[in-house]
Amino acid sequence: TLNNGDIYRPQHYFQQVDLTPGATSVITVHYTPKYGFLDITVTGLPSGAKANVLVDDLNSNIWVVSQSMIIDDLEENDYLITGTDVVGADNITYEADPDSQTVTITGGQTSYATVKYSPKYGNIDLRVEGLPNGVNGNITITKDDQTFTAWSGGSVVIDSLLEGTYHIVSKEIVDGSNTYKPVPDSQSIYLAPRSTTIVHVNYGPNLGAIELIITGLPPNVLADVTVEKDDLSYAAN
Repeated sequence: TLNNGDIYRPQHYFQQVDLTPGATSVITVHYTPKYGFLDITVTGLPSGAKANVLVDDLNSNIWVVSQSMIIDDLEENDYLITGTDVVGADNITYEADPDSQTVTITGGQTSYATVKYSPKYGNIDLRVEGLPNGVNGNITITKDDQTFTAWSGGSVVIDSLLEGTYHIVSKEIVDGSNTYKPVPDSQSIYLAPRSTTIVHVNYGPNLGAIELIITGLPPNVLADVTVEKDDLSYAAN
């Protein structure tokens, strides 16, 4: 132990030598710093959120890391670093990347490790348009055995969704004498983690078409036909 507190260890604590009469045997004792350092950088968490990172020397010694820091006085060894999920004040779950890594500590040297947090789940930004005020959409979102039903005349964000394929089915809306048809009425999206996917559903009047066939008149003679519904009138010839 030096005056400044640094501790050095011999490369070999015990050595054996065979002495021969009349000869000189040379023994070298090489010292190196006994302890090393681990510099851990934690990024990606919102202000006020504490990381949940464990450093394990696999010999019953565990250090808990809640923010970027330097751990000193670590003996030479392999250390396992694991990061687990953290829920921030914004109620968003953040996951560690990587969630597991191994670093080697060498005496007198500093080893480095980074744990990067990011939102674990994805979000669907559902935007419903075309309905009158006060009229809600009828939209069902499913994934595997999970069902999310959104009733909204405007935009709604469905958060904390796991990665995977989601199916969106929209149904017609009847408001009094008016029927509104969704376009598209069915769609599928793949939601990646840490992402937001925008889904549009546009409602409009349930319009159809009439194919009007006029026969029997001589060439160049125009018909006089009117198609009417309520207060709408269409002229055809």
